[in-house]
Amino acid sequence: MLGLTEITAATGLTEASSAIDEAEKRILVCYKAVAEADRVGANTTELLAALDEAGNLSSKAHLAYEKGDFDSAQEFARLSQERLEGLDVEADALAKSGGQQRSLDFIINVVGSLVGAVVVVIGGVVVWVFLNRKYGGEEGSVS
Repeated sequence: MLGLTEITAATGLTEASSAIDEAEKRILVCYKAVAEADRVGANTTELLAALDEAGNLSSKAHLAYEKGDFDSAQEFARLSQERLEGLDVEADALAKSGGQQRSLDFIINVVGSLVGAVVVVIGGVVVWVFLNRKYGGEEGSVS
């Protein structure tokens, strides 16, 4: 009977260790995706909160593992992975839309600046023509 307990404990140890490793790999994949989304200027606040939760659950899994509570360690690791479900896909989508938004913002800034410059030049010419007609034709004016 003692042999069965040892086998069960070894199996629990292996499964918990494997679950923790998988959770940590998943956290890294998601972290890289969120970092890329953040790099292009996407709003990653919610994604970072999910990563934080998953990290906390992973820490709890490590603590439970160190205490020999392999069932809890495995459960915390599973919850960590579950919290990150679809997060990398969402981060990738945000990165793509963030990159498109950044390009659009650049185009709007360039076009807006050009239009503003043209308006200022045309406005200056119109004011000059108006003032020249009003005051330019009078005698005794300083030219």
